Amino acid sequence: MALRWLKLLKDSSESTINITYNDVNDEYYEYDISDKRKALTTMIEQTVTILIGPPGCGKSSYVKKHKHKFDFIMNSDNIVMKLCRENNMQYHEFFELPTAHKLRKSHQQKFNYAIKLSKQYNNIVWDLTNLTIKARQRIRNHYPSASFEYVEFYWQDDVDALFEINKQRYQQIGKFIEERALTEMIDNYQPFNVAELS
Repeated sequence: MALRWLKLLKDSSESTINITYNDVNDEYYEYDISDKRKALTTMIEQTVTILIGPPGCGKSSYVKKHKHKFDFIMNSDNIVMKLCRENNMQYHEFFELPTAHKLRKSHQQKFNYAIKLSKQYNNIVWDLTNLTIKARQRIRNHYPSASFEYVEFYWQDDVDALFEINKQRYQQIGKFIEERALTEMIDNYQPFNVAELS
């Protein structure tokens, strides 16, 4: 198993705009359509890039900047945002639903399908927070033969900026994370350690 670990300083000039490659039949998912047939027929060694950092630290901006590296993007938020649009719901309201709610179940089904679909691709990026050792281990379990690259974003010196970005995103695209939930994510953060792979 190969490993590359990068620790990135936050570039305050970068925005946090998601990119989306929409296939007609798979509009919940992000992948490079031009490489789809090639990915299905000429599988080479798989590389999975795991981004690590709380909301607002620059993960999606990193994906946008380096989109040429990836042919499949795992991003739960795109599924949530589409479900919210289809059901006239705010982003934060989705997470207030009980886990047994049909929309939460629909999200989980679509996310599980995205994981299955991603296994057909060579260069996958997980654009989620991935803040805990357990969360990162779950990702590795999905790709037992892959090589992994970890990109950990440095944000600890300016935690207040995360809350400010959270407010700005609500005004710009309607995406808002309750401050209590954002605080909990920050409190639960576990820095990446190579010992995770043992």
